Amino acid sequence: MASTDPAATSPSETPEWLKPSAGQSASTGAATDEESFGATASAPVDSLKGTEEAAPAPRRRCTRAILGILELVLLAAFVYAAIVQSDDPDKLRWHLYYAFQAALPALFLAYFFCGRARLLGKLIVALAAATSVWSIVYIVLVSLDLQKLLAEEEPDADAKEEYIYELAGVSLGFLSSLYHGIFAICCVRKEKEGMA
Repeated sequence: MASTDPAATSPSETPEWLKPSAGQSASTGAATDEESFGATASAPVDSLKGTEEAAPAPRRRCTRAILGILELVLLAAFVYAAIVQSDDPDKLRWHLYYAFQAALPALFLAYFFCGRARLLGKLIVALAAATSVWSIVYIVLVSLDLQKLLAEEEPDADAKEEYIYELAGVSLGFLSSLYHGIFAICCVRKEKEGMA
């Protein structure tokens, strides 16, 4: 009577045909689990990447809208200042000053929203430099006139108010010239780097 080996017939032992071969690792199942986990985990990451790429578009539109509103406000302010100076004895010089100041936001609107031509960008930089110097000269002149008026014993209230308004106008013009000049320089440099 042949004796049977209990170890050979044990139900807990893995049959030979189910055992991994020498070239395979016993951790194949774990690797498969990791791959499946990585595949499922990469899906939200990919969706987040798409969200990050799509995020700058609304931000860019918001920035363009804010810049457009700012340019329109500056344009309207300088046109209004030129109209107000119609009763001034020196209205011609103020009309010329505010006309050039109003040209800056108008040109910048055309430059920023209708295609950034390099020639137009350079024109804005040159105009901004000229109006900056012009503004500094007017700030000095108006400040001296205001000091002379305040040195009087009984300064004219209307003249004082007019000088204050003129000083505020040329100060706004100076800030506008600096803003447009620096912004245009940055845009022109960025275009040069993109073309290089």
